[in-house]
Parts: sequence; structure tokens; C-alpha cells
Amino acid sequence: MPRTVPACTLRGAGPDASVGLVRKAARQERRARLREAVERIRAILPAKAAALRIHRAILFGSAARGEIDGRGDIDLLVVQETDLPFVRRGVDVVTALGVSVGVDVLVYTPEEWATVQESSRFVRRAVREGVLIHASDG
Repeated sequence: MPRTVPACTLRGAGPDASVGLVRKAARQERRARLREAVERIRAILPAKAAALRIHRAILFGSAARGEIDGRGDIDLLVVQETDLPFVRRGVDVVTALGVSVGVDVLVYTPEEWATVQESSRFVRRAVREGVLIHASDG
């Protein structure tokens, strides 16, 4: 009787190799989705900035450096007129952009921005190394 080979195995490789290939494919798919999301953000955010009351938007981190991999996310710093609590602010921005992949958005009011860009090394580095997507005088 012929021996059957489990569907999860590849030529000369065991199930562990199959799992590795599946993970690699998933990372590649996520990387492609992240790149598409970055392009969408760059295209849509400036057009929606006035309606969202966004004064400034900076892409930072690996996406700004062009080093997107399948494990990361998109980091965005936004200065926006808002009355929402800090932890809820990014939701409206992400929803308006229609991005369905990992995006971390830090939203500061203009008043907070005036302080945080001087007091936070993290923010200064994001500004220095980031990519300005939108800026207005508003």
C-alpha cells in the first residue's frame, strides 16, 4: 500500500518548515498591506486635514525610514484641534483614513504640541527623523 504524505509537509521538509513558510508568507502579506497603508495615509491625510482639524502630521519610525517589515506598524504623530481624551484621539484619525492595518497615532492639541516638542526627547526625535506629511498654519 502506498504511503501517504501529510498535506503540511514539503519536499524533504517536516511540518516545522511548513509553519515557517506560512509565517513568512503572512509577514510578506502584512508588509505589503503596511506599505499600501503608508501610501494611502500620504495621499488621503492632506486632503482630509482641514475637515479633521489637523495642523500637522508626521510619519515616523520604520515606515518613515522605508524599513517596513511584516512585524511592525505605522507610527504617526498628529497635531489636531480636539477635546477628546488623549487615549481616544487617534481613533478618529485612523477611521477617517480608512486604514485597516496596525497604525499607532499620537495626537496632541496645538497647546500640548507647543510644550511637548520642547520637553519630550521622543517627540523631538520623531520630528527630526520623521517625514512631514501635512503642515498648515491653522
